[in-house]
Amino acid sequence: MVMLEDKDINFSKAQVKSARKKPKGKSPQQIKELLSVLLNLSLKRSYLDIETDFNGEPTLVGIYNFFDGSIYQIQKPYIKADKIHSILEDTEVVVTYNGENFDLDVLKKKVGFVLPKNIISLDLMFLCWELDLYGGLKKVEKKLNIYRDPEVEDFNGSDAIELWRRYEMGDKFSLKLLKLYNRYDVVNLAKLESKLRKMFIERENFSHPKLPSDNSNF
Repeated sequence: MVMLEDKDINFSKAQVKSARKKPKGKSPQQIKELLSVLLNLSLKRSYLDIETDFNGEPTLVGIYNFFDGSIYQIQKPYIKADKIHSILEDTEVVVTYNGENFDLDVLKKKVGFVLPKNIISLDLMFLCWELDLYGGLKKVEKKLNIYRDPEVEDFNGSDAIELWRRYEMGDKFSLKLLKLYNRYDVVNLAKLESKLRKMFIERENFSHPKLPSDNSNF
């Protein structure tokens, strides 16, 4: 066996960074298409995020219709495909974070909801990867200083699962916390998109579109 001494291990930080396996993102053409949607502020946006239970069943679907400021939260057992379609009736873009792999996929498998062809899917996770922002939504939020209420700022998906379990055991306050957590999920997606837009504009030297104000109550 060959033993390596410390002096034999002399990788630069750049070599170590490049050796780390990065997740597979979108193709350059797909990123270009996502950027065109990101920068097109004329499109009516809805921000969507779901919570699930231990069995992967959706327990809460949050939808923030940015164009009119309305926020909907559909709770199990009332999560139905037609209800989601109704809320998204005037929507042109559905914005998620890892929604293609999780939120939209779960809704398709569990309740039969499929995003209509006339609605564009904008998954912000892939744009975050282009800016070397990795991790879940909450991790990215912290990197970009996006605020969450202290009551739920340290919660994650596992906590959301546990909150639903406690609610099913009779703890109504857990449902209140879960809804607050989910509300921040959808509202902060809008804040994240706004920050990403500004970051790409600065990076790519795009002309700066007029940015809309945030309609949320937060």
